[in-house]
Order: sequence, then structure tokens, then C-alpha cells
Amino acid sequence: MELRRATPADAPVVATLEAACFAEPWSAASVRAELMAPVGRGWLAESGDITLGYLLGTLVVDEFTVARIASLPQYRRCGVGRALLQRALSAARDEGATAAFLEVRASNAAAIGLYAAHGFTVSRRRKGYYADGEDALDMRGDLP
Repeated sequence: MELRRATPADAPVVATLEAACFAEPWSAASVRAELMAPVGRGWLAESGDITLGYLLGTLVVDEFTVARIASLPQYRRCGVGRALLQRALSAARDEGATAAFLEVRASNAAAIGLYAAHGFTVSRRRKGYYADGEDALDMRGDLP
């Protein structure tokens, strides 16, 4: 598996993964806008011609926020998300970030475990946050 920075040209590929991974996927235009923004950051995990997963985030001053992270269903629990998160946090730290933030569905035990393994803790619960009524957990991690 190779990791590389995502560019606006990768937006169609990321949008295809969005559609495979989320009930409310971002469009290619939304992904492109995120990657074109001065604060936008993105990484892809690839194996040959297959994009296994991606991470999109923003870096504002000293805070990195994970906006989206996903891997194709058949590659989950194979280290794709872990590798992407490690790369993104390391890069953010190198750019001066001291803290990272994200939100996750309260029912997503696998993701919560991944984030906890990287030092994230729950900072608050947002009742009924998602369109289907599920709660979200806001999580924060320090980047020493």
C-alpha cells in the first residue's frame, strides 16, 4: 500500500469511494473544493490501480480536523484507515498542529477504537446529530 497526498484531480476517485462508503456522499465538486482550499489536506491509500481509501481534513492555524476518512468495505480492518490517520496526523504535526479533532457516529465502534488508539478522547456527544437521528461523538487528540 502506498500513501500519497491527494490533489483536486483526485476528486472523481474520492467521490466514487464516498458513494461506496457513505449514505450521504460528498460530490466530486465538494471534494475538489475541499482539496483546493488553502486549509484543505488530503491523502490517498493506493495499491496498484486501486484506491483503497482516503482522508480529507483541514489545517487551520494549529488545529487539524479530520473531515472524512474511509476505506472500501472489502479493505476495512486491513490497516488502511490506521495508515491514513497516522500519515495525516504526522503531516499536521509537521505543519505546526498541536491538536486534532473529528466527529464520529456513536455506533461506529471500529472507528472509535481506531481514534482512541491514536490518543483521541470523546469531548462531547451531539444528540440526534445525523439525519437519521443518530448521535455523534466529538473527539479530540493532542499532537505533541
